[in-house]
Amino acid sequence: MHSCMAKITSSGHWLCGMSRLKLPLNVFHGRCDALDVDLKFSTDITDLSQLEMQNYDLVIAGGGITPMIREEYKDKFGSTMDW
Repeated sequence: MHSCMAKITSSGHWLCGMSRLKLPLNVFHGRCDALDVDLKFSTDITDLSQLEMQNYDLVIAGGGITPMIREEYKDKFGSTMDW
């Protein structure tokens, strides 16, 4: 890391052995298990109706579905894209 006039080199920290993403996901999964929440993974979605969002309080989706959701709800989200 470079700061104003000095170069600071870090050789690591004992508390940084886990990725920032892994810890929150493990906590999230553990809490879902405790509440008997049905988690689904590795599901190919080609149409948003497959998510059956009307049957759930919360739907968290990732891995390529964002463009479908953005397009479907662009009026509600107020989304625009400039290329």
